[in-house]
Amino acid sequence: MQEPDVERATTLVGDNLTLLTGHEPQRQRLVRGHRHLHPLALAWPSADAPRVCVQVLRDAGPDDGRQGWTPADAMAVAESLDVKLRHTEVSTSGFEEWRRAADPAYYVVAVDAGPAVRRDAELTRRCALLESGYLDGAGWLRFYADGQFAEGSFTRVIERAAFEIRTRLGTDSGRAEHRGAGTGLC
Repeated sequence: MQEPDVERATTLVGDNLTLLTGHEPQRQRLVRGHRHLHPLALAWPSADAPRVCVQVLRDAGPDDGRQGWTPADAMAVAESLDVKLRHTEVSTSGFEEWRRAADPAYYVVAVDAGPAVRRDAELTRRCALLESGYLDGAGWLRFYADGQFAEGSFTRVIERAAFEIRTRLGTDSGRAEHRGAGTGLC
């Protein structure tokens, strides 16, 4: 069973991406990677043949001052690479070119579950590092104690994932085209 904040974040991200693209995700499904099954939060168009994946993870954060990967970072990197390896072969042109071209696009939203101490800059830095080397997009969000949405850097991830979904799956013909890009988030 998921933690309440991760469940709320998954619903928030899934609903926004459905609104922006007209494509309903497969929610909370096992996606087969090259070597393992991964319980991904959202996959389009299906968990059997994902073209775009969004993972929502709980991030407790490195509040003890240790350096290196957090468990959430390490899980996101391992899942992303394993899912992409199932769909494409690594080319000789280099890892970076392969990662950007490989199906499926893979995005992560980390739910900040750390203490109430504001650590926005650290979360943003870690997401930027993940995005620059391993993932197609990474962002974070935080909820207030009463469960209402608080803040985060995940709207850019939603916009990028929406673009990938529309590019890879087309525009849903039943979707009204009255909304402009970048509107209606959250």
